Amino acid sequence: AVITGIWRSSDPKSKENIDKTFEKITPYFDGIERYLVKNGSNGYLLGEKTTYPEFLWYHWMQYFNEAFAEQMNALVSETTRPALYKMYQRLSANPRLRAYIAGGRWQFRPAPAAHAAT
Repeated sequence: AVITGIWRSSDPKSKENIDKTFEKITPYFDGIERYLVKNGSNGYLLGEKTTYPEFLWYHWMQYFNEAFAEQMNALVSETTRPALYKMYQRLSANPRLRAYIAGGRWQFRPAPAAHAAT
């Protein structure tokens, strides 16, 4: 619901609207960073194996990097939320995931219009 603020606004591309939405999602990124640090900052949420939630976060981060690079660079980097950055880089370097993305099946798909209005 937080991120839909961008898409539902009268001007979804306005810098003010995008910045306001990123302010609202920052605590979620902080929370994931804490989990990653608790797990030893090894680039994994749990143990040392890739888990489904990591793919979900990767998917969102991939979308945000493409659509809102300026804001994402400020939100996640080697110095800002470094454990989350490490997880993103680890998944980005995975050859099977790269092949899947390159194959065209990995695309951001916003909710259909019927669901977006609810």
